[in-house]
Amino acid sequence: MILVLDASAFFAGLEPLALQKRAYTVPEVMEELKEEYRQLKARLAQESGLLEVRTPREKYMQLVKKAAEKTGDVAQLSRADMAVLALALEFASQGEEVTIVTDDYAVQNVAKLLKLRFSPVMEQGIRRRFRWYKRCVGCGRRYSASYASDTCEVCGAKVKARVKKR
Repeated sequence: MILVLDASAFFAGLEPLALQKRAYTVPEVMEELKEEYRQLKARLAQESGLLEVRTPREKYMQLVKKAAEKTGDVAQLSRADMAVLALALEFASQGEEVTIVTDDYAVQNVAKLLKLRFSPVMEQGIRRRFRWYKRCVGCGRRYSASYASDTCEVCGAKVKARVKKR
């Protein structure tokens, strides 16, 4: 089994040296590790061969972006989040058993759509997949989740994200 680690795995204190499984992450996650002791732990895991830093192919980044647009999570996902999902998707497409280690709900939501397994570290994790849209609090006009403005183009009131009911 392969583990793909999001930054939240490192922030939660997950020890790559203790995993005894193949673990991967992406360069963007390594850049998010600002504290010296987290960087040191990640480098030690890398040097011991238990953690590999790999960049996913662009093809998988595009597939993740499309999936995130579908769920409405594209605005919440950082480049690092998308790269973690893309790397997991790339491994899964090669027939590998993959689990993403993350507490990020947007990552979990997109992973669920892509049929990728995930494991939260400190949080409970999502139980079902969400789809988002935006709605004006004034006139009620609906917008897609990717609508960039936080004000309604019709009445000028605030636009808020909402979960689509199934």
